[in-house]
Amino acid sequence: MRKRLVRTRKRIKKNIGGKKEKAVYEKENKKINDANKEFESDSLVLYERGELEAVAELESEAETAEEMETDIAEHTTTAVQSDDGSREGILRLVCGFVVVFSLFSAVVITCFAFAVATKYREEPVKDAAAVIPEENTDREHHTAGAVLSAAEIYSKCVDFTVSVSVEYSSELGGGEAIGSGFIISEDGYIATACHVVEGAQSITVTLQGGRAYEARAIASDSMSDIALLKIDGADGLSVAELGSSSSLKAGDTVYAIGTPTALEYAGTMTSGEVSAPERLLSVYREGVKTLQKKLRVIQTSAEVNRGSSGCPLIDVSGRVVGMVTMRLGADVRGVGFALPIDGVEAVLSAMKEGRELSESLLSGVVIKPARLGIQCVAAEYNGAYGCRVEATDGAGALKVGDVIVQIDELLVTRPSDIERLLEVRVPGESVRVTLFRSGQRLSFDIVLGS
Repeated sequence: MRKRLVRTRKRIKKNIGGKKEKAVYEKENKKINDANKEFESDSLVLYERGELEAVAELESEAETAEEMETDIAEHTTTAVQSDDGSREGILRLVCGFVVVFSLFSAVVITCFAFAVATKYREEPVKDAAAVIPEENTDREHHTAGAVLSAAEIYSKCVDFTVSVSVEYSSELGGGEAIGSGFIISEDGYIATACHVVEGAQSITVTLQGGRAYEARAIASDSMSDIALLKIDGADGLSVAELGSSSSLKAGDTVYAIGTPTALEYAGTMTSGEVSAPERLLSVYREGVKTLQKKLRVIQTSAEVNRGSSGCPLIDVSGRVVGMVTMRLGADVRGVGFALPIDGVEAVLSAMKEGRELSESLLSGVVIKPARLGIQCVAAEYNGAYGCRVEATDGAGALKVGDVIVQIDELLVTRPSDIERLLEVRVPGESVRVTLFRSGQRLSFDIVLGS
């Protein structure tokens, strides 16, 4: 009986959860303890009856508590399982949405790319022009006309080019030479280079097709290297269309049609690019290092040969943009020079009208070198080296016997020092000249002449 009470007590203690159950447990535990005391004093009958009733009641309450605990555990398990199911459902829903959105985005991007590719495939010329608008614009900016092929250029231009044959007088050593030119008017005016006809005893102009005419020189200018010829009796002449040299750019395609070497090669065409649209070319006097002039030229890679001087330089629309004047040495290829047609046309118009060729008129083609108006030699004065003036043009402040020791910030010790300084100056520019005169050190502001 006692063992049964102990087990029952353990079961009740194990299943007690709340305060109420704890109070019941303590109350009944007191009864049991009291019963134990009576049991020890042999009060078996009374105790057994009360104990049995108490045990029955406690077992009933314990079973009720156990059932409640089981229900709570089952409810908790069900709730956890329910929560896990809800989370799993939400996760599946989110994953499904992400997959659907990804597929939709891929379809949209693919359709857009296909539409763009289709558009560019159908309109390639329009799109290329929109992206790179400068190529044709730059090529045609100075033509104001269609760009012609090389064959079309030749067909359009060859008839206004001529060969210029020259015979020199015996006083100049005799001999013959050949050059080129181009027709600028229907009444027989022809442009060529001055050095081609300079000193000629007779001039013959041969047209394309072989017709030859005696020509006379209307005017020529050695500084600009331009000459104007005239032939009479020719009809149906093809006249050159003049363009604009000021709009040329490096890289523009140009052509030259002339008569290299001999008359049998008349009408030879070469082509190349504009290497430099405007270059100042220094020309020195033969045999000395004295600057003669500076020419404004178009540098071109079009082949220029002996006999090509005076031939036209032609742009991509068949317009004359320059007149070939020289090349850079006999051993150098692909470096030719042409006078710009803007300056040439002004000089030719003045020649045709018989007007004077002023410096301002010639400035579009040639720049005359700056001059101090003196001749000098190296000299020493009181231990200082300089240049002594031997002669003057009488127009400036310098006098014979002056020893020049400085010009601006340049110390002068020999005539070549003055020549190098003048090469980088232009007529009309003022310089400060320091010199010794009669034992005095003087300085003058002198305006350079030409």
